[in-house]
Amino acid sequence: MDSTEALEAYWEFSSPPGTESQMALLQAGGEDSLTVVVEMLVQEDGSVRARLAESSGNEEYDQAAVVATEEKRFAPAPGNEERRPVIAPFAWNHGH
Repeated sequence: MDSTEALEAYWEFSSPPGTESQMALLQAGGEDSLTVVVEMLVQEDGSVRARLAESSGNEEYDQAAVVATEEKRFAPAPGNEERRPVIAPFAWNHGH
């Protein structure tokens, strides 16, 4: 199942990327206003695999966003113990 709606139906966010990855995103973004979209696959164990879907135009920022996305973790949504893989887009915005 692929979509943000499916993500919300099966999973809830349980932990953010580490501080180091978040700092790398801030540093790579610098003074620019950037948006990068990554496609994330939330796997059955709640871990995430990610790939670039839409570049920000800044390769360093794009790579930092992929790394930070892969550090996210998810848990089954309340009332839903089905652990189903879901693919959904995720946008990182810098300077907005």
